[in-house]
Amino acid sequence: MPRSASEVDKYVGRRLAAARREAGLSQHALGRAIHTSYQQVQKYENGTNRISAGTLLELSRLLNLPISYFFEYYAKPEVKARGAGDLLSFAATAEGIELLQTYLLIKTPEARRQALKLLKALSPVL
Repeated sequence: MPRSASEVDKYVGRRLAAARREAGLSQHALGRAIHTSYQQVQKYENGTNRISAGTLLELSRLLNLPISYFFEYYAKPEVKARGAGDLLSFAATAEGIELLQTYLLIKTPEARRQALKLLKALSPVL
């Protein structure tokens, strides 16, 4: 009996969805590129189905990302304690994508530090 998808599998699926959107690909286009259906891509992204190591390698090459991209924040204990899934879920929303894209447009490290400082000042939680 196959095991069900774990939290890591779901996290990897959310990372895949974010990378696919960032690359400007539809689920249909990504599915064609890896020789599977858009429904299968959808199941990967939702964490319903696990992504095999071979498919993950193929996806990392196709999306021009290191394979570690799919795991990097999950493996950091300080981020995991905050809820890596929550962070990734937000990053995959229209608002999250807009925030990240805007942040990446800030050219200098000092300006980025100032932007983070402003956000922290606006948030009573941080």
